[in-house]
Amino acid sequence: SIITVSIVTALLPKLSNLVIDKKYKDISGSMSLTMRLMGIFIIPAAVLFLFFGEVIAKVLYFGIPADDANYLGLTLSAFALGLIPVSINLVLLRGLNAFENLKSQVLGNFIMNLISVILSIVAARYLEPKWVVVGLAGIFTLHYFIGTAISFYLIGRHKVNLPIGVIVFFYLKLALVAAVVITPLWLLRGQIPGGNLIQLLIVIGVSAVLYLLIAQFLKITEVTYLIKVIKGGRE
Repeated sequence: SIITVSIVTALLPKLSNLVIDKKYKDISGSMSLTMRLMGIFIIPAAVLFLFFGEVIAKVLYFGIPADDANYLGLTLSAFALGLIPVSINLVLLRGLNAFENLKSQVLGNFIMNLISVILSIVAARYLEPKWVVVGLAGIFTLHYFIGTAISFYLIGRHKVNLPIGVIVFFYLKLALVAAVVITPLWLLRGQIPGGNLIQLLIVIGVSAVLYLLIAQFLKITEVTYLIKVIKGGRE
């Protein structure tokens, strides 16, 4: 949330100026770049939450029984992939804000929430009680994927032609890199030394380094661009 909100907050004034000047191609390019730069952080975070939700919960809630922490971890894992559409949707909503299109946002949110409520009722009725909360977390994730699809449609009505296929392919590529890095760590989780906190720090440190190295090896230019920005070599 820190990364996503910071980026989209900085993006809105630029988008507003581009809307005033009717530079729709520049709007598309700016939003697309923002989504790709966010993906560099969001994708590995989502994969990490998906695989290591239980360990993260044990670290955050170290004073509660292990079974309760594990259950919270499963819920976190069910939420994990929702990070991706939530972040993308925030960028799309900022784009709609730049066009001062609040009516479409209300309509989109209504459809999202209606679907979410219906699916939640189904989950509460048909899932075993112990799995209802995890199921609701999964529904929330699905709810944001649907919302993102709606937002893509709404922004397209303003002549902003985002390269959806390019963005999806880029995210899949990042997800593959993250999975290649994190899967072996998950399989070997029983052999990682230390308690939950030490294990989590080792997993985060090792996966972050390998993720960036592989991304650079594959010449994912957005990663190189971001590293240059962090080092101050490029504005």
